[in-house]
Amino acid sequence: MFRSLPVVRSFGRATQVVRRMSSTSGSSPAKHHYFVYAPDSKDGDRFAVRERHLREVQPGVESGIVRIGGMMLKPGTDHDASKIEPHGSVLILEAENLESVREMMMKDIYYTSGVWDKDAITITPLKLAISEPLSKLQ
Repeated sequence: MFRSLPVVRSFGRATQVVRRMSSTSGSSPAKHHYFVYAPDSKDGDRFAVRERHLREVQPGVESGIVRIGGMMLKPGTDHDASKIEPHGSVLILEAENLESVREMMMKDIYYTSGVWDKDAITITPLKLAISEPLSKLQ
């Protein structure tokens, strides 16, 4: 039997309402999907710490927590442009709860070095309707 309890969490100025699912059985906790929007700050230098970011996120990719992640380009930027103009990051994560997603985001070098605008990061629960195997997306 599951119980749904509404929980309000705050991350910077953004507020999310999530449903925490708790099980009374001994089974492993359910995993849920979360959409993360992390816009860049005006002061951060994404490219100075990018290699470290990619290296440190790899365990999350290998464990299946990070389902999709990438750099958003400024609106109007062409994918084939010679100069990439980053705008932020977008992720789809699979985790047990919102708190574990927040912890992961707060440990990321993009967060700690000021690449992301800490006050504008938004984490939203996501209910997937369609999902492609990751091998098809690459």
